[in-house]
Amino acid sequence: MISQCSEKSSPTQSLALGNERVRILAVPIARFTSDGCCKIHNSVLASSCWIHWQIHALVAFPHRSQYRLIEVALSIRIFVFILIGIMALAQLPAAQPLLAWQRAAIEQGEVWRLISGNLTHTNWPHMIMNSLGLAIITFIFRRYLSVERLALLILAVAGFIGVTLWLSPMAWYAGLSGVLHGLFAWGAVQDIKAKDKLGWVLLVGVSAKVIAEQISGGSASSAELIGARVAVEAHLAGVLGGLLFVAVEHLKKWIAIDN
Repeated sequence: MISQCSEKSSPTQSLALGNERVRILAVPIARFTSDGCCKIHNSVLASSCWIHWQIHALVAFPHRSQYRLIEVALSIRIFVFILIGIMALAQLPAAQPLLAWQRAAIEQGEVWRLISGNLTHTNWPHMIMNSLGLAIITFIFRRYLSVERLALLILAVAGFIGVTLWLSPMAWYAGLSGVLHGLFAWGAVQDIKAKDKLGWVLLVGVSAKVIAEQISGGSASSAELIGARVAVEAHLAGVLGGLLFVAVEHLKKWIAIDN
């Protein structure tokens, strides 16, 4: 005889719906018999009951904000893959001239280039190198990131770089390396805040790198690879943008606590 599955679940079967992430727990069928939920004596019907429970668990998302649901659906890894795909599309011959940071075009009203210039590159090796850098940096600092936070951080640092370069004599720019420097500096500060001494090493290291670049210029091998001068100004602007983002986050937190 087989009893129908009831809606009541034992503690071992319950979902951690209050957590930030929904966990689909693959509870063994044998546990279902502990409280009589699904007394299974047939392997086929056992599979049917298990599938029914898993479907119920899958759709039982917590009723929070829309942003939380998006964050549950998209992992950092998927977001990075999507961004790399966008950069690959931006590298196509039909798109690249329309997206690169170009002073003359910005002066004519094409203000999107202030941000989109960070998403296109001088050539494919340049794009691939920065894509690998993005994957590595987001992996290193993944415990501090969410999809929403990473997207906002990239957008803010890219915009800061675009505006900062406007104050320089630069006429043309393309590449994500400035944003990567900003992500790295931001992540180093998160390590410091988490009492990880390595954070200081990382922050001092990236700061020393950009200062040295302002004095002696960028790497000659990198310039040969990307077929253009290394935009050391963007690297400096990226680090400053990442640190500014840290300051803004701290200010928002301080205001929230004060209120």
